[in-house]
Amino acid sequence: MVDHKATSSDYHLELSVKELMIQREQLKKQKEQHEEQKKQFMAQNEQLISQRDQFSKQQTELTKSIIALEYEKPHWITMVGFNRFKVNSTPWYSEGFYTHLHGYKLCLRVDANGHDEGVGKYVSIYLCLTEGDFDANLTWPMNCECTITLLNQVNDDDHHSGTFTLTIYGMHDPQMVMLEGENGRQRGYHRFIAHHLLDQHMLNTADI
Repeated sequence: MVDHKATSSDYHLELSVKELMIQREQLKKQKEQHEEQKKQFMAQNEQLISQRDQFSKQQTELTKSIIALEYEKPHWITMVGFNRFKVNSTPWYSEGFYTHLHGYKLCLRVDANGHDEGVGKYVSIYLCLTEGDFDANLTWPMNCECTITLLNQVNDDDHHSGTFTLTIYGMHDPQMVMLEGENGRQRGYHRFIAHHLLDQHMLNTADI
């Protein structure tokens, strides 16, 4: 009877040890699976972070491209009150604009009754260099081809344009023509378009 109990106890103890070993192996496998899942999760997380950063970079580049394209578009400028400036013989200046993103700052000057040799018979138009926010980082001289176009309000196929090379060595370039009332430097046309051509074919409103 004693021997049977001892044998029985040994048997149950052996079973318990085997069960513990099986459970330990199961826990080990579960831990390994957990570690593997953790690695996969970390890899997926890193991939998502990389994709997010790449998307953010692409979005930034796209935004820059859109902004750059906006700057590269022709600048549409409307002069309000043309006849008033013509009668008063006073120059009109547009708001400043940049040639490109972080570029040179210009504005348009229009003398409706002409300036210098154009007085009384022509509209004079000039591009003016003004102080910009990025002048210190720009390459000088400024050298670019500029086209000024007066849109025909009557006939869409008969616009009036003038193209010239604008070369400026800086805000204080002595070779540039200084016109009264303007701190910047400017170049353009004393005789851009004759008044009689403007009146007959171009202007059907008080604005140009």
